[in-house]
Amino acid sequence: MIIVCTFVFLVPVHFGVYFGYIERDKAETAKLIEQFHTRMNTGQFDLIYDDASLYLRRSATRETLTGAMRKAKDDYGAFERVQSSQISVVKESDIEIRAVYNSSFEKGDATEWFIFSIEGRNLRLRFYDVQRVHFPSPKAISLEYQTFS
Repeated sequence: MIIVCTFVFLVPVHFGVYFGYIERDKAETAKLIEQFHTRMNTGQFDLIYDDASLYLRRSATRETLTGAMRKAKDDYGAFERVQSSQISVVKESDIEIRAVYNSSFEKGDATEWFIFSIEGRNLRLRFYDVQRVHFPSPKAISLEYQTFS
């Protein structure tokens, strides 16, 4: 009996199966995006950078990334509200949580793209982009196969 129980607990780890955390990760991602919007609106770009994934922080200098955040805030104005959104957990070599938000900003509507990855026990921002493109419904976009650069 002990051998069977041990085997059952080792099988998900051995095959890399990801059970039971999808809804929790989606909810945590939604909270982190809300925090992101608050920080962008209040100009806390260094906090966003400090909490970002190692991958994102290694992609460019602090000055470059915080400068891009400042430019986005200048171009779009303050975040106002989410019109519609979709969050998906994607299982590739690493677990990624991808989100697309149709959002209203002070200077108009835009679509935001987010990717979060798991580092240790925390979700960290790995990618962000905002564009004036506005999709009728984020649910029409397959986040499972969307490639981000």
